[in-house]
Amino acid sequence: MNYKIIDSKDIPTCFDVVETATNVIVKTFPLYQDARKFLRHLNLGGAFDGWTPMFMVKKFPIPKEKVAPTI
Repeated sequence: MNYKIIDSKDIPTCFDVVETATNVIVKTFPLYQDARKFLRHLNLGGAFDGWTPMFMVKKFPIPKEKVAPTI
């Protein structure tokens, strides 16, 4: 799996979809179900296979010590 869901650090009630290889936030969702659908789409090959171009990401890499465990 090239992507995972973590609790958003910016918005406590939201969920971030993070690319595991580069640790960048691809997209943020207010509902876990929507984040899960997007995560599944990405992990089944619906995007860049874990190497999303930087101009398409929501946020740049977050420090490893701030990454929450995978849900």
